[in-house]
Amino acid sequence: FTPNLNTARTALESFTYTVPAEATAQNDIVLATATASGDKNETVPMHFDHILSAVQFRIGKMAEGEIKSIKLNNICSAGTYNVTDATWAPNYDSKQSYAVTFNAYNTNNNYDPTNEGDTMNADDAILMMIPQQLSDDAEIVVEFVYGHDGTTVELRGNIAKKAANGETATENFTWANGKTIYYTISV
Repeated sequence: FTPNLNTARTALESFTYTVPAEATAQNDIVLATATASGDKNETVPMHFDHILSAVQFRIGKMAEGEIKSIKLNNICSAGTYNVTDATWAPNYDSKQSYAVTFNAYNTNNNYDPTNEGDTMNADDAILMMIPQQLSDDAEIVVEFVYGHDGTTVELRGNIAKKAANGETATENFTWANGKTIYYTISV
């Protein structure tokens, strides 16, 4: 976190931030702004807004087995937040991968693969990301272990494009400030 103050050094104009690699080290950022005269002893109302995007995974239809990990590749990891207009300027040269591991592979993120619709990553493993328009190369990688024979497979999919009702996508998906994005994983 690097603050950028105005020339009088009396107000925060922007700050730069880099998302930690480990989900358990990522924190939400909430921000409130207010103007106070400074010459009175008065209460200043503050409204705090979440300014990162939360990414969570839900259980879809599952084959017998379990998800060992989910990784998001080519995700912008840094950016500058402009306090005045409440917008992010992602640094697209800072692409990284972010992973969450599950069940026996990480006891902090247990889930029951038979509970369709449940959220898989626990509160301490929600990915807190820079709001951004996903790049064309953004992808999800699911490592799945089949229950009948223990075979591990890696399933990949592009997450950049958004489309509805089977139409061809024309623009990339955007993760917005203060929103939670859910990806439902079916194997």
